[in-house]
Amino acid sequence: YEYLKEARIHAPWRSTVAEARKDGCELRRAAFRTARTDPLLQEVRRKCFELENKQWNMSELQTDQDCEEGNDRQLPEFTVGIFEKKTFQTAAEWFHEKDRKQLEEAFMPVGPNWVKTQLGTPIPQLPGVWYMHERQNQEGKHQPWLFFNASLGRYFRQRGDAGGK
Repeated sequence: YEYLKEARIHAPWRSTVAEARKDGCELRRAAFRTARTDPLLQEVRRKCFELENKQWNMSELQTDQDCEEGNDRQLPEFTVGIFEKKTFQTAAEWFHEKDRKQLEEAFMPVGPNWVKTQLGTPIPQLPGVWYMHERQNQEGKHQPWLFFNASLGRYFRQRGDAGGK
């Protein structure tokens, strides 16, 4: 589907913040897995129903690094891609370096007008393949305001005056 959809689904009440955060991560994963094939979010609603009867133990809460405090909706520091010229002794070294830098695109952003970031574009300091969505600021210049990490399947929003109208 070629649009961005915002949906709010109420997860079950939890006694601790860690359990609620874990529920949110599970629902987000279900949404990313089925966003293109399930426009009514039935799979996410089914997952929410399953979570009502789920009791998380401490080992499950501690093993999920995506659910740590501060990881959701936090845009990391920006860096500008800089081309570094390296010399390689053999062709095998060059191939291994190229394979290491090519990260897997496991997810695609939902909606139109997403473009892959180019060298020199300020992007968050996280590894992965990045897409950006631009809009005009008050001066009429196009600036990125949404970012999508195709390796992690996570969206990030630019905060402040840099990308806003």
